[in-house]
Amino acid sequence: MSAAQAALIISGIPDSPDPVAAGGLVTYTVRVAESGGLPVANGAVAVAVPANGVFSGTGTLPDGVSCGGMAAGQAGPGTLNCTGLVLAANEVVELPIRVRSTVQGSLVVQATPQGGVPQAQSTTVNNGADLQIGLSSASTAAAGSTQTLRFTVLNQGPDASPASTLTYSVPPGFTVPAPPAGCTVVGAQLSCAVGALAANASRILDIEGVVSAGGGS
Repeated sequence: MSAAQAALIISGIPDSPDPVAAGGLVTYTVRVAESGGLPVANGAVAVAVPANGVFSGTGTLPDGVSCGGMAAGQAGPGTLNCTGLVLAANEVVELPIRVRSTVQGSLVVQATPQGGVPQAQSTTVNNGADLQIGLSSASTAAAGSTQTLRFTVLNQGPDASPASTLTYSVPPGFTVPAPPAGCTVVGAQLSCAVGALAANASRILDIEGVVSAGGGS
């Protein structure tokens, strides 16, 4: 009968969030377990970051554990080596590893314990488009004057955005008698079709209206 030996396994790699938008940050909590019934004095785990991921640092690591081989902000593919794991018999420790997604698809991170079997975790990455909206107008306006509300819609990426709709609550004292093409006003709500935008592209919508009450709009 052979003597018992300490053995490290990956008992799980929960990911959060899943799914994530392209460009979003995912935390992979690598759970390392001792399964041989004996303590481990200096265990190690290798974490593979794929080509469509960017290593973005770690969370709080167990005492004595350090991770090297990749710098925060370094794009994959690459391998992060975490050493100095100390586990009692049958103990589980967690290594929070942060990876930023870059493109739509699947982000697969794999962890391999020293002398053990690799385990992978796949995260669904959806199209990621960060739309920012700016509004500029005159700070004051006389009653009866025509003023322009300028909306600037910017897609900060990293992916193209599908067609979208801008909605805006028209303030009291401001009327839009003739909305431009692609825009409608129902009650006090203005709606405008923005259309698709490539990453880093912008669209400007100018809305002319009449100030019907004093005090600005």
